[in-house]
Amino acid sequence: MQDLFHKSIFQGYLQFRNAKSYQKMLDMYNYRVENFYKNELALKESAHFDEEKLSYVVPRTVVQVNKKAWKNTVAIFEYLAEFAISGSIGAWMVEDGLILEAEMIEPVGDKVAVQAYLRGRELSDQEGSEQEAMQALNEAIEKFDKHAQAYERRGYVNMRLGNWEDAHYDFSKSIRLDEGNSYAYIGRAHLHIQKKQFKEAIADLRMATTTSIALQPIYWTATRMRAQCYAQCNMIDKALFDYKLFVNRSFPSDHPNYKWIRASCYHYAKLLHERGKNAEALKILQQGENLEPPQQPISDSDWYLLSGQIKQALGAAGYASDFEKAAAAGSDQAIALLSTLK
Repeated sequence: MQDLFHKSIFQGYLQFRNAKSYQKMLDMYNYRVENFYKNELALKESAHFDEEKLSYVVPRTVVQVNKKAWKNTVAIFEYLAEFAISGSIGAWMVEDGLILEAEMIEPVGDKVAVQAYLRGRELSDQEGSEQEAMQALNEAIEKFDKHAQAYERRGYVNMRLGNWEDAHYDFSKSIRLDEGNSYAYIGRAHLHIQKKQFKEAIADLRMATTTSIALQPIYWTATRMRAQCYAQCNMIDKALFDYKLFVNRSFPSDHPNYKWIRASCYHYAKLLHERGKNAEALKILQQGENLEPPQQPISDSDWYLLSGQIKQALGAAGYASDFEKAAAAGSDQAIALLSTLK
């Protein structure tokens, strides 16, 4: 039977507390590779150990490997994670854009910093548990002050609590410790957007897509947010490009970005209409209208007003009916447009 090879992507790093744990990990790694895996690993030269930073670094690596090599590589990552105190490594096996296998390897074990971080991360996703999450994440940072993920997660908790300056500090600290933390760039971009610092947000969102891959939801979250920021900066061509990428991506209904498709179709169509590309705009709007809920809401007054304007510009039937729907939903502009038709 032919041994099939698949495109596989690996990326991330693991951080170790001190020289002693780093050396122990390195000795055990060399032993296991020599006695268990030999040449049956996906990564050979690309991944490397950084003694100065006490870390194991896997730059984004794309290789063709068979399933055995992929599983061996994931297994060695999991083994190294037993010695680590922070960081993560992602592994994906894909075929024609479909994910066949995916793993996110993180530190495990009974280390206080590890357990405190995992507890804090879980609590940070629960509404009303912000204070408990903060306590756990503070404990993780006290035990290991280079814990990039703990700072990033605490940044989101601070943002939910309205502690904007503290959140900015946490996200920036996380980025200094781990320049590949796409979640920290997204968090800081949210803060910039709130202050209408759209150019600064764009810079962070660019880094978020640079440090993630298109197989991750965060890549598409950053793409959508960047399109909005480009539009705010009147960089319309760039906004159109990002919106096109986003709305043409096929998201399953359980994907975190699925709920944003309709709103993105609206904003994309609006920009196209303003550029006079009405035929394309109408197709995009119809694409968004056929989506099943739940979706981020766009008011009926805005949706049908735009639909009517696009159809009117095209000389297509149905624009008066759309204006009537928009007017019924409270659009003063639609009411004014209807009066001109009469």
